Amino acid sequence: MEGEDALEFKAYEDSINEEEEDVIGDNESHHVMVVSRMLSVHQTIDRALEQRKNIFHTRSKANNKVCLVIIDGGSCTNCVSLDFFKKANIPTESHSKPYKPQWLDERGEIKVSRQARILLDFGHFTDDVVCDVVPMDACHVLLVRPWEFDRQIVKDGVTNVYSVRLENRQRCKLSPLSPFEIVKSQLKMQKERQKEKKKKNKKE
Repeated sequence: MEGEDALEFKAYEDSINEEEEDVIGDNESHHVMVVSRMLSVHQTIDRALEQRKNIFHTRSKANNKVCLVIIDGGSCTNCVSLDFFKKANIPTESHSKPYKPQWLDERGEIKVSRQARILLDFGHFTDDVVCDVVPMDACHVLLVRPWEFDRQIVKDGVTNVYSVRLENRQRCKLSPLSPFEIVKSQLKMQKERQKEKKKKNKKE
């Protein structure tokens, strides 16, 4: 990440850090104003172009917990992150065909041996999806090519909007999050992981 994207990412991170501070002095107040101005400038980006390089992200709910969802037609296995399935208290079962993926995060080779059935609530419709439980940093739930096939997905390549065929043969649209919302959600996930690591280290 470099150039303008790097500045924007730093601004998002700074804005979240500021929210966690209990005391804000004169210098910090000035810093908040600078960050706010940068974020406001970001919002003026042409909405027709901001999805050009954006992988589809949206939000859903599972067990009354908000989750970040990615739809990726280039992958072939629905996944739920290990952290989210624990947080949402989702029951799991043994995987019928355990395997070892290597592309989901920076923790190296892992063995996928559990699956979870998740009821995703997108607001306009709900979907019952079987996902492999994996350590995954980019999102909470990953929906893939077989899911697109089964739901007869139609994608608008310009707006990055997905259209899902429902059981009554009507279609429901899924709109993508903006780059700003995506980065903010991912930074929040990162901070949650850091907190969990600290708790785990204290117990040990």
